[in-house]
Amino acid sequence: MPNPFAAVTLTGSEALTDSQRTQILSDVLGRTVNFVEVSQEAGTASMVQMGMPPSIVEWLSSLNALIAAGYAGAVSLDVQDLLGRPAIGFRQFAHDFQGALL
Repeated sequence: MPNPFAAVTLTGSEALTDSQRTQILSDVLGRTVNFVEVSQEAGTASMVQMGMPPSIVEWLSSLNALIAAGYAGAVSLDVQDLLGRPAIGFRQFAHDFQGALL
């Protein structure tokens, strides 16, 4: 039995680019889904303009920077270890939750 106090990393079964995810969504939903890259500066400015609290803007901007640097691209086996089966892929996730995504 896994340590109930252990930190786990929950991921899907594959690392995908933004373009790959939007292509999968387009395929599953039967309509075009576009990915529009937004610069770090523009994203931060938009969050400030929307009135988000500075601490949230800072946190989300830091998270976006880590993702852009590739630090969120790893695939973990923790889901498989916890569930006893492989994690589902993004295409299966999109299919399973298609109704919520429309």
